[in-house]
Amino acid sequence: MNLEMVKTVIVSAVVIAYAIERIVKPLVAVLEGLFASLAFRDEAKLHDSLVALLGLWPFYVSLVIGASLAWFTGLDFLPMFTVAPVVGRVLSCGVIGQGPSAVYDLTKQVKEWIGKVAA
Repeated sequence: MNLEMVKTVIVSAVVIAYAIERIVKPLVAVLEGLFASLAFRDEAKLHDSLVALLGLWPFYVSLVIGASLAWFTGLDFLPMFTVAPVVGRVLSCGVIGQGPSAVYDLTKQVKEWIGKVAA
């Protein structure tokens, strides 16, 4: 098996999982709390859920701005998607839009996974 292909699969899997965990998971958790409080008509929980939902907006605004800047500058740190290069650019924009801590954490995770496979 080609080691470059294994690295490509690992990097792709880590980037997709990381993007979903950082972008979708907090929103789903807040919306679950919101819908649960609406279903049980618990006004205190409804208020807490709405406050939590409003607390997420800075992250998503910075995500949109950062991803837009990355898209229009043409940044792509996943050039291994040769058949569909847009996929690599979209994932790159999502990670870049999350900020420098996300990029640092992601590179650390990728190095760990590649180190496990290479060993």
